[in-house]
Formats: sequence, structure tokens, C-alpha cells
Amino acid sequence: MKKMHKKINFDVCTFCNHQCTFCSNPDKRTKKAITSFADFKRAMDNVMRYVSTNEMGLSAKGEVLLNKDLESIIAHCKQAYKIPYVYISSNGALLDAKRAQSLLESGIDSIKFSINAVDETSYAQTHSKNDFQKVIQNFKHLIHLKKTAFPNLKLLISSVLTPLNAANPKAHFERIFGKDFLYIDAILPYTRAMTQKEYAYNVIGGGAYNK
Repeated sequence: MKKMHKKINFDVCTFCNHQCTFCSNPDKRTKKAITSFADFKRAMDNVMRYVSTNEMGLSAKGEVLLNKDLESIIAHCKQAYKIPYVYISSNGALLDAKRAQSLLESGIDSIKFSINAVDETSYAQTHSKNDFQKVIQNFKHLIHLKKTAFPNLKLLISSVLTPLNAANPKAHFERIFGKDFLYIDAILPYTRAMTQKEYAYNVIGGGAYNK
């Protein structure tokens, strides 16, 4: 049987530790679940019977680092399924030095941090958590690991542009990371339309964006 060749994204955690103003995750209608290693393996063993892939994403709607089986899942993707490129996107608040080491040792190829502001005040208003400095330090440690032990690690930053964010955050991140900025593979700004609810609260009602 000839297999289909597809990119695969398996969201292994839909819980999140942040509540970003632009994100639908905090909506109570969003189903929340964490996929165990056993359930992931059971599902993917079936998928891989029919599909081949060169890329595997393990995050989408939630914060993937809340899944304690993440390292086992990554290692299985690399070792059992022989997937060349396995990647995650995270807000980065939980990726301390210990977790970063175990994550990289599991075989992850690419980590993208979602940092949707370029200063503490705007970050707290956008993410609903005052984790800006923690996130920046965690990303700096990833850069250190890339420089010293994992040269093939791909590091990216995505930044959803909001009224609290810079029109082009690249220059701000270049200032924040200094000479280590060259180890970041890409800064990805994303434009989006403000929802009706956000517009009513933040523009007409004088909400957080106007403070």
C-alpha cells in the first residue's frame, strides 16, 4: 500500500498557563485535554500505517510544556517513526534550564517562542501574566545551549501584532538579545484583525490597550 505524504500536527496539550487577549483558548467552549504518551503512541501507530511525513508539529492550541510526557513523545517520533523534523511552539514560561536540557536531549529540532510584546507592561496586558523577564531568560538559555551543545537547533520567535505591540518587533528583539540575536533563525510577526469584542472593550470602552 502506497502511503500518503503529509505534514502532521498533533496537538498534545490544549490547556494553557496564559490567557492571551487575542487567543480563543481561554474560551470555555475550547475542549481541554492532555495526550499521554500511551495514547499518542496508540494513535500515531495507526496514522503512520497510512501516512509518511518529514515534519511533525506537537503544539497548536495550548501550552505544550504542560504535557509531562512531551520528551517521551518527541523521542518516539525521532526514534520509532524516524521523523527528520519535530517542532513545538510555546509561550516559553515553563522552559527553565532543566526542562530545556531534557527537551533538547529528547531530540527536538525546532522551538518557537510566542512572545507577543516587547516590554513587561505590554506583555502582562497581552498574556495576562507577568512572565516577560522569565521568558526572555529562558530563551537566552536556549541560545546558550545552541551555541555550546546543540548547533542544529532551530530557534524562532513569533509575535502576534496587537495595539500594544510594535509594528515590527524584530528591532526590539535584536536590542533585547544583543550579539546573540544572530543565533535566532527567524522573527515572525503575525498581523490579525481585532475581534469585535476586543474593539468594543479596548478602543470604544477605553480598556487595557488605552492604559
